[in-house]
Amino acid sequence: MRATTVSLICCLLLAAGCTTRNPGTVTDGGLDKSDNTGKLGGPCYPNDTCNTGLTCQGGTCVKSSDGPLPDGPPITDDGPLVIDGPPVADLTLDGPRSDGPRSDGPRSDGPQITDGPSPNDLPPPTPDTTADAPPPVLCTPPGHRAVVSGKSTSGDWHLILEPQTSYANVGITLSASKEAAAVFDYNVALQQVAGFAVSRATTTTNLADALTQMRSALSGTLFNSFTVVSSGLAGKTHDSFDAQTGFTFTITAASASDVSLQRNRVLAALLGRAQSALTGLPGNFGVPTTNFTVRLALVHRGSQVVYVGAVTDTASDGDFSKNTRLISQDIAGASGLAQQSKTPQNECESQTVTQPVAPVDIIWVIDESGSMTQRRANIAANATNFFNLATQRGLNFRMGVTNVVDPNGSYAQVVGKFCSVASQDPNHLGGQDRFLLPSERTTFEACINNPPGYEGGQEYGLVNAAEAVKRHLPRAANAVDKIRTGAQLVVIVVTDEVPQSVSSIVVSYASQCVLPNGVQQQLDTALKPTIDLFAGSSATGAEAKLDFFQVIAGACNSSCAGGGFPQIAHGYKEVAAQFNGAVYDVCQSNLGPSITKIINDIQAASAQIKLSHPGIAASVNVAVNNTTLQRSLTNGFNFNTASNTLAFPGSGAIAVGSTVKIAYKRW
Repeated sequence: MRATTVSLICCLLLAAGCTTRNPGTVTDGGLDKSDNTGKLGGPCYPNDTCNTGLTCQGGTCVKSSDGPLPDGPPITDDGPLVIDGPPVADLTLDGPRSDGPRSDGPRSDGPQITDGPSPNDLPPPTPDTTADAPPPVLCTPPGHRAVVSGKSTSGDWHLILEPQTSYANVGITLSASKEAAAVFDYNVALQQVAGFAVSRATTTTNLADALTQMRSALSGTLFNSFTVVSSGLAGKTHDSFDAQTGFTFTITAASASDVSLQRNRVLAALLGRAQSALTGLPGNFGVPTTNFTVRLALVHRGSQVVYVGAVTDTASDGDFSKNTRLISQDIAGASGLAQQSKTPQNECESQTVTQPVAPVDIIWVIDESGSMTQRRANIAANATNFFNLATQRGLNFRMGVTNVVDPNGSYAQVVGKFCSVASQDPNHLGGQDRFLLPSERTTFEACINNPPGYEGGQEYGLVNAAEAVKRHLPRAANAVDKIRTGAQLVVIVVTDEVPQSVSSIVVSYASQCVLPNGVQQQLDTALKPTIDLFAGSSATGAEAKLDFFQVIAGACNSSCAGGGFPQIAHGYKEVAAQFNGAVYDVCQSNLGPSITKIINDIQAASAQIKLSHPGIAASVNVAVNNTTLQRSLTNGFNFNTASNTLAFPGSGAIAVGSTVKIAYKRW
């Protein structure tokens, strides 16, 4: 629609105060795509300046004697909206349009496109010698990505999603207050991600109770086919709500199915509804398979809980040449979720790399008891994957491997001691007490199978973890037996039982996901000295400060819990929650995804670049020294929502002095 037509309609509708827009203005679907930033009546530049002779007031450019222009009516849309994309003529869609030719009015049934540059992409105004603020930072390259927007009034959400994603709100028969659902599908080049959002009222008063409610809802519907892979990470969303992000489980279907069908099962389970109560679900899509991976975030908003997540087929999820896992992780990170009234805004920042990637020292605490024999072999078999990934990602890492021996037993001298010798002698003391280098993968694999000493049926995992840290202090720059100065410190515990040091408190509840309140309080008291040590607040001081405490142990809904093992990781999971960690199911037949997640978290924490504001993952675009990089798990850049940082797989690191430019959206 031409500008003159827009002006005529505006005047007819408003009957007063309608001003003809600048020549060249184009509107489409109720969105203004004019280039009037910095001009009279237009928005200010991002640094709150306007062109010569104008003043920025309330985000609008006005004459010095004028007040800000009145705001127009807000743009609302409960359907999908594509924003910051290329011109319509340049947009490639996956299939034919089903909604006919474009209209000039607002659309609610399909994507809308704006083809003007974002404010941060515009050139600076004519220099004004009276202005104190610098001109806005140019964001080309890399330029802002197209994204898809979806809203729900009843669910009170605004979602920002990957481009080429289709979004649809789902009807619910006799829906209750705060009850809502939506689906969003990404189906590009066999990278199939079936996304979902769910809202429902809750009487839970905290995140822990909401998690228990969620587990109950899932296990009640999915029961035998539902296996937790990772408990996820507890924290706050960008808008300060309590959340558990990255909660991951697998589903094994009885017969061939697809990601959309399994998504519909999960959707109904989280709502506590029969699938027949859901209307408006899109058609099925996805490669037929029986193995699926589900990631989700739970956000607790007081009297409301919101779930946002995605289902992928496990084979595609594990194929790093595809971005299936990246898209699923982005959704389950919840960076793209906000309340409906919130509107994302463009950001552009340029950073100069000032330091190399930080070193990482990783301590493995290995339970060598008889019940762990086969599981320990699985861990060792994944050593190749762990080392290859760490090397590929450019991590400057070392490994220490210790046992879980009794501090009062026959092998007390090796509590917290590292292994450096490949031996099959079950009583071997491990050789020199030192870290293993990236070149010693074979020795690491042997030490995982046979750590120093003999545990003798007593699994003191927490004691050995604490002693492994204290034993290898003070930190030093190059000592093989000391934690390095400035190194990120990571502890990974591998076990199938509760820690012996707190067994008397929790062993009676070792098969229960949630402890009684009084028992939990006792446990928290008993764990305080260990947590104080790892927080750097004990007598040992800041040198013992831990960055990650990860646990490969007994998870709720474990894939092998029916045989009496493993015990739920009470005692370990509380420490993990304090130090950026999670509990990964020790019984997984394929530990690859868990190992990859641990490596990703380590890499993100040692990143050279951190965004100035919480970024929306689907919107992040990156250029290094004016060369735009692709988002990738293997070669390019990756964005970690939890740490708000960039990593550079393939290269692993960016040279000191390089310029990194990031275009992204934030709430």
